[in-house]
Amino acid sequence: MSNQQKEPGCLVNRVELYEKCYHFELERKERIRESTSMPFGVAVLLFGVTAYLAQRSHEITTGFTALVYGIAICVTLVALVYTVVKLLYSNQYYKYLALPTPDEIERYWMQLVQYYENNPDADGNPNKDFEEYLIQAYSEINSHNDWANCQRAIDLRKAHRALVIALVAAVIAFIPAHYDQAQSLVQLMKSDQIQVEGVMTTHEQREEAFPTAKTKTASSKGD
Repeated sequence: MSNQQKEPGCLVNRVELYEKCYHFELERKERIRESTSMPFGVAVLLFGVTAYLAQRSHEITTGFTALVYGIAICVTLVALVYTVVKLLYSNQYYKYLALPTPDEIERYWMQLVQYYENNPDADGNPNKDFEEYLIQAYSEINSHNDWANCQRAIDLRKAHRALVIALVAAVIAFIPAHYDQAQSLVQLMKSDQIQVEGVMTTHEQREEAFPTAKTKTASSKGD
């Protein structure tokens, strides 16, 4: 008798527990969805950076820098495509289960009530069967939604890792894309310095070759 009295209370606690799990998985779903917005933005930004770097490919003349640049650009593009695919897959592929509609739940409850009214000698009662129905529904839904959230979280982590790889590869591609330009700038600065030093040397040589002109100019100013 005591066991029968404790059983309904136990069932009620299970329903409350599964209900909390149900709402927890829905909140987790929204958190994962919000977590995909920033990686999407970074991926779009990196696509723009990659397009900019691709426009500078004709300025790369050195064989080694061209090789490094080509590998880095390819890795960047592959990682970005993988990132976008994983993010879209995480947002669109996995489906979630929901509780039956209120009409369906009410219809099932009325069927239970009608059944026990038509069968007064049947074991059980509509309240107990209805609680078991809710427990079974919550259990199946929570298990599926938990699996979907876990898979989405795994895809999101993979997208983050691919995004980091794309970022590092873009930085590596940026170096050879501007290496030759930096070398040309250094050469130009060196040539300008050589020209300036040449002009100064020519002026000094001229002063050494014609010292009298300098002396005459000084003496004429004194007169």
